[in-house]
Amino acid sequence: MLITLFSVSCWAYDGTPKEQVNSFFNDYSKGDYERATTQLFEKKKMRGTQTQMLITMQQQLSAAPNAFGEYIGNENIYYDELSPSLIRVVEIAKYEYHALVWEFYFYKPKDKWIASEITFKDSFTILDSKK
Repeated sequence: MLITLFSVSCWAYDGTPKEQVNSFFNDYSKGDYERATTQLFEKKKMRGTQTQMLITMQQQLSAAPNAFGEYIGNENIYYDELSPSLIRVVEIAKYEYHALVWEFYFYKPKDKWIASEITFKDSFTILDSKK
């Protein structure tokens, strides 16, 4: 299971990348995957197939409890300031039987952080390859 979103659009989370990730997982923990994913990408402009990618992502997240058990919480793995304008945050979403690894990239073109890319997968390979 691997989905990458490069952009999307609705209500936006604000604040630092950490604050936006916390807001995302707050909605995520309530099972409100549509709100979590849509608000995370509000500041981006959605184009073409990216709308379908968002819908697919939301459907996969809705199926996660059936595959992995009850959602337990999230933990931070990495917080990397790659440059003054680019931050990478890696988290795990903990479930009863397995975890999903989330990788968020936030970009700051001027004065506000924008969720620029998000990837999640049920494999831990991302953890070995990026640090």
